[in-house]
Amino acid sequence: LKYRATEMVTGFLVFGKVMDAFIKMALALSIVQHFTGVFTKVFGGWGFDPMFADEKELFRAIEIAGYIGIMLAGTFPICYLFQRYCKRPMAVLGRYLGLSQPGAT
Repeated sequence: LKYRATEMVTGFLVFGKVMDAFIKMALALSIVQHFTGVFTKVFGGWGFDPMFADEKELFRAIEIAGYIGIMLAGTFPICYLFQRYCKRPMAVLGRYLGLSQPGAT
């Protein structure tokens, strides 16, 4: 670690990006499986099945994370529409409140 610090940092950054992509894909596919059951019907099972609640364990943290992710996915289109169509009124309100232009819109 001491003699090859740049290579180690680069390696950990790549490892982190790969893990981040894998976790996001697994969560997204688990959400699809949870609501549709498509992977169980097509493949006969789902390897990440214990991530969400089942009959034995009704409350799991990953289920809450999934629902939060679904809710946040719905906010992005609303934020886009709000920024597109309410930009001027928000800028006026921001100036009145003493906010900067990026902070107001």
